[in-house]
Amino acid sequence: MNSCAKARLAAATTEEEAGRIALEIRDRFGAPPQEVLNLLYLVQMKAVAARAGMQSVAMEGDYIVLRVLPGVLFDRAELVRRLGRAVTLTPNTIRLDRR
Repeated sequence: MNSCAKARLAAATTEEEAGRIALEIRDRFGAPPQEVLNLLYLVQMKAVAARAGMQSVAMEGDYIVLRVLPGVLFDRAELVRRLGRAVTLTPNTIRLDRR
């Protein structure tokens, strides 16, 4: 797969756009390597997070860090109930321990 296709995939902002590009890649180059599948997953995850009111999704060491857009409310108690000690919450950040 060429770098132009990877750049287009990285720039995708919706799950649908990422899916179209992924199909194009499969049609042109065959089964994508794991690094492309990982990039596709990341693009899809960021699109879902954006719809949920997240400003960004990033890796910081052993943590997945979601930054919440100002004014977006989320159920803190429910996150703690579901994720337990794997989640750390601040007013505008959700940190998930990957370990």
